[in-house]
Amino acid sequence: MCVLIYYPLSPEINLTIFGLAIVYMGSIKSLDQYELIKDSEVEKPRGWLSNLLSSWRTVWLFPIISSMMLLSAYGIINSPIKVYVENVIMLFLGYTGTTQLASYIWVFLLKAGLESLDKPTPILQRIQGRFFSFWLTLLSFIALVISAFITLKYISTHYWVYNNILAISFSIYFLNQMIVTSFLNGVVYMVGMVMYDIFWVYGTDVMVTVAQQIELPIKLMFPSHPWS
Repeated sequence: MCVLIYYPLSPEINLTIFGLAIVYMGSIKSLDQYELIKDSEVEKPRGWLSNLLSSWRTVWLFPIISSMMLLSAYGIINSPIKVYVENVIMLFLGYTGTTQLASYIWVFLLKAGLESLDKPTPILQRIQGRFFSFWLTLLSFIALVISAFITLKYISTHYWVYNNILAISFSIYFLNQMIVTSFLNGVVYMVGMVMYDIFWVYGTDVMVTVAQQIELPIKLMFPSHPWS
């Protein structure tokens, strides 16, 4: 888990440090997923991201899909449906960021010496469902409550620390879903996304406008003054 400590550095240095940390952590988790799939005797279904990355014939679709999503966001900035779209996206980002953050907090609490709380409890077992098996222990439930509190604090305050925590959690989740099975696929993907960034950042004002106008935890934010 990335430690969110702010130093009065330039935005370029902050973005470089945080960006490298996110890519490293996300890549490690993606490799773990790849090893589990490779060593499993049962064929496990992959997400659509991994399916696109499974062949160089489909990897090139990433920058196209990303461009379409970016243009869609740009198109709704001055639209009356902007608020509704932001709310729908926030529900997805909030759920994904909260659950992923909870898993990181759970690991942190385990390493902090709270293993005794990581045992199934009768009350939580009663509400066990298909999507809630992770929350059967008191420790994991505590982690979920903490992460939900951070999400709610972001929604109510839009404070930059909460924004960065959710943005990092979602970014790591996104990278975790991207299982690259060959070096060629990885190269094609990286080249395509670099070209995507260069064009939309330096060739037009689309990406900058979207980042400035849409209030969602999809970007890293750093204040001009420490803890402002």
